[in-house]
Amino acid sequence: MVNHGVLYVANLNLPRSMRFKWENIIVVGIIPGMDKEPGSLNEFLAPLVKEMKALWNGVYLKSSLCRLPLRFRAAIACISCDIPAARKLCGFKSHNSHYGCSKCFKFSPGNVRDSFDFSGFKRDEWPKRDIDSHKQHARKLLRAKTKTEYDLLAKKYGLYDSVLLELNYFDCIRFTVIDPMHNLFLGTAKSMLKLWIEQNLLSKQDIQTMERRIKEFDVGTGLGRLPHKMSANYGCYTASQWKNWTLVYSLFVLNGLLPEEHMRCWQAFVLACKFLTRPVITALELQKADLMLLQFCEKFEQLYGKSKIKPNMHLHGHLKECVLHYGPIYNFFLCFSFERFKTNNRCIEIQLMRKLLSDHFISSASLPNDFEEHS
Repeated sequence: MVNHGVLYVANLNLPRSMRFKWENIIVVGIIPGMDKEPGSLNEFLAPLVKEMKALWNGVYLKSSLCRLPLRFRAAIACISCDIPAARKLCGFKSHNSHYGCSKCFKFSPGNVRDSFDFSGFKRDEWPKRDIDSHKQHARKLLRAKTKTEYDLLAKKYGLYDSVLLELNYFDCIRFTVIDPMHNLFLGTAKSMLKLWIEQNLLSKQDIQTMERRIKEFDVGTGLGRLPHKMSANYGCYTASQWKNWTLVYSLFVLNGLLPEEHMRCWQAFVLACKFLTRPVITALELQKADLMLLQFCEKFEQLYGKSKIKPNMHLHGHLKECVLHYGPIYNFFLCFSFERFKTNNRCIEIQLMRKLLSDHFISSASLPNDFEEHS
């Protein structure tokens, strides 16, 4: 995973209740602040790939399972992060490009200056990527003799070379999951509210009514309340607050304020999220959620136009296959654990390193003899 400039590994063999505790997180790198954002993360990933090659072959360790050392193996099972980080980690072109999807070869017309057109939700017209051709194209890029040739091939195939492909088992198409936190809540849910306000579908009086309803809303213990001043704070909502807004508050708060046709569009998105965020989901529920997400995207295109469609909405069409590969999205809701880490948005990598070192020092420190238990 990569988040806030941190590359870290979670042991998926641990129960979910223990998986993301600080003492069980393995930090493999902190990306420093740079004047210019790096186009590739290969240099930061190379040490990790070297270690993972050794772990794939296996190492002998003593354990409680046997008196003799046993051979243990480890592998990277999935990559979870936001879209820009996922593209750099796994070697795909930016989401703002003609072939910006990591799952398919859907062509998006346009250019960087005038933006790209991500509309169109007929999935049978989306050619699928496959790992065999992906690796062949990546090797062609490595054989390019000039940067111009390299860039032309990258544009043609919608990919860059990633050092993760040196891992024989690594399938960057399947293993690059669509993070639900960024895709559903920090992505679509946030942009929808902003769009309603920009298009005057919600007036200032409506916002005041929404604030009053939020204040009066009786939520259960532990759920967490939203800030009352929505017009001032909605841009600063955390991912958990956007999740609560979508699943708990929004249908009640928007009732009678948002035009009916727009409300039905939003309702399809909310119902899909309710199915997808269940700890256990059946095949039928997944099918319903997938159909409602597509219904939302198609209705969105009719109501707001092609120019308002975001890459996140195209990726809604691939969430189903991520669930089929990895189970309910709670299994790859990995970014939520790190989203709770608070920083002041200055020198984030230093703050993270201090936090990691202090926690390590505290956990490894021993009490003086005077405080030891005596029998």
